[in-house]
Amino acid sequence: MNITELKRSMKAGIGYDAFVLAADAIVYLVQVRPQHEGAASIDTPNCVTDGNGRNLVFRNRSDAQQCLARIGFTQVTLIHNSAYGEMIGGPVGGDNTLSQTYPISLLD
Repeated sequence: MNITELKRSMKAGIGYDAFVLAADAIVYLVQVRPQHEGAASIDTPNCVTDGNGRNLVFRNRSDAQQCLARIGFTQVTLIHNSAYGEMIGGPVGGDNTLSQTYPISLLD
């Protein structure tokens, strides 16, 4: 979904869950998932793209959050996939996803 479509959908009253995916130390992607019953278990968040179909990529979490706040989101979930468990000898392919949901607001 591109950013213009997302803004239009939200104005029309469609709700979304917002995510910032920490793909790397300096790569943060903005993702959304439509809100509906069962969404958490069956829908994978989709990356938000620009007008040319390229993923919105930010260098830091704050910039990604401010993009979401400008669109109208007040809450975001930060998702960070880590290979730490594998690096210390834990099971390969285990769930090494860390996530935290917290409020966001537009900075002045």
